[in-house]
Amino acid sequence: MAVRTSRSPPPAALQTMAAAPRWRMFWPILALAFALRAAVALGGDSLLHPDEVQQYLEPAHALVFGNGLVWPEWHYGARQWWIPGLVAGVLAASEALGAGKPEVYVPAVELLFCALSLAVPAGMYGYARHAFGEAAGRAALIAGTGWYELVGFAPKPFTEFVATGTLMLLLAVAARPRLDSRRDGWTLALLAVATGALRLPYAPLALLVLAYAWPRATAEARRHLVLGTVVLAAAVGVADGVLWDARPFHSYFAFFAWNASMPRFGETPFWLAALWFPLATAGLGPLVLVLGIRYRRRYALPLGLAALLVALHLVPGHKEYRFIFALAPLWLVVGADLAVRAGRRTGRLRREGERAKALWSAVPAFTGTAAGAASTAGLLFALPLQWIVYTTTAAPLVMAMRFLGPDPLIETYRWLRRHPEVQGVWHRDRKDYSLPGYYHLHRAIPWYDADRGDRLGLEESGTRLRAYATHVVTSDPRYAVRGYEERTRIGPYRVLARVGEGPPVRRWTSYRPNKADSWPEARLLRAVVPRAPPAPPCGGVAFEAEEAPGTWCGTGREAAHAVPGRRTP
Repeated sequence: MAVRTSRSPPPAALQTMAAAPRWRMFWPILALAFALRAAVALGGDSLLHPDEVQQYLEPAHALVFGNGLVWPEWHYGARQWWIPGLVAGVLAASEALGAGKPEVYVPAVELLFCALSLAVPAGMYGYARHAFGEAAGRAALIAGTGWYELVGFAPKPFTEFVATGTLMLLLAVAARPRLDSRRDGWTLALLAVATGALRLPYAPLALLVLAYAWPRATAEARRHLVLGTVVLAAAVGVADGVLWDARPFHSYFAFFAWNASMPRFGETPFWLAALWFPLATAGLGPLVLVLGIRYRRRYALPLGLAALLVALHLVPGHKEYRFIFALAPLWLVVGADLAVRAGRRTGRLRREGERAKALWSAVPAFTGTAAGAASTAGLLFALPLQWIVYTTTAAPLVMAMRFLGPDPLIETYRWLRRHPEVQGVWHRDRKDYSLPGYYHLHRAIPWYDADRGDRLGLEESGTRLRAYATHVVTSDPRYAVRGYEERTRIGPYRVLARVGEGPPVRRWTSYRPNKADSWPEARLLRAVVPRAPPAPPCGGVAFEAEEAPGTWCGTGREAAHAVPGRRTP
């Protein structure tokens, strides 16, 4: 006779849960989750990290509108088109409807990713319900609806965030008491392949979930799981090869080889990376996971996934907190069940006296209150030392991080876009990897960052500057140049405009400046993608001229004497 422990629901109870109808508040709470995420998306804007523009928004804008920065990964094919393709679809639809402008496509893209992010709380509910019971599922759904990281990052088009949604749905399906049909096998295969395809480092997590589901699946479900995984993975590889006009899985091989070639000691010290998770969760995340170890048989899967995710994060030299974003729903699921179990214990202890009653009844209430307070503070960016979570030793990578309120940098670029007299822009004191890009500028005009302006010698004189830019953006309150006057000030940013009539600014032949030779990553990518095309000269910038296209190269004085139609050696 089998002996059942109290660590998990009995099989009969699991079968009952599987047959029970979904909580009637499931869809209303999911609607509330979308409303919270949409409010954050529409109530403010900021750039979380340079990759938001470089790797997702800018490629989509270049694909649809023809202008956008090209970064080394996109020149050598070390990124996948899945997320930029979704963004490009929204941009193309807005253009087809006659509304192809940032006022329309920026919120539309954000709302699309808000909708996709609902897979996280939905998956949390499904997994906790099947694994721990209906009460735990409801608590997990509420936690996933309101936790600030899941709300604040929802509008962002990062692979980690979307892949976390498919991972949580995979968990929900894998935890079902019955996996006995063709549909179950193909569903598991689809979600597992999607998780790995969206975020390659999450593929081992998906495999661990499949290993958890395998013993409980019937022979038919297993056959279709294997078949579906092989077919769908092959389809992903072929599609990736077609999109890059290369061999199957081209971008995945390039991405893996590129990361494997990076130095083992990245720009982020280990001690700093170890602080991110505790600081981002006000200490609640590590506390919950440590408490969960006491019931390690019950929480073996989420604890194993969390440990594997952290271990994989420690391997590459380059580390960022968003890479371990999937920790958020994992610890929240464990915390939700722990709170429910503490509440149930309260009822059992009521007969033992008021002291025990008061002590145990405070546990779930304290847990919920602490999580709610931490979530509210996090959304307001008011958690103690929270800024450290989004800081690396490469300080310029840090953007104006906020979840609520407008970003003056993006507001400045909106101003530039709205004024037709803006025919050329020089952002004097920032490099383009930390700027909103053509995605927000949305103008086919010359755009110089600090590097390109230095190479052209734009600091040398106002006379030379007038031939290249009608407007200058700077955060230096003392900067002044002859022939320009301040037109507006937005936060710390000043916009200086050219005064009086001036020569037409020099136009570019194409508005797709290429960064393939200007970053250290380019050297690594050239080594691992030897068949890639050579990087265009002069950063992909060529000037229009009456006789022939002109390019600029060199720095300082060399660039100042560049001749249209000739390339400075």
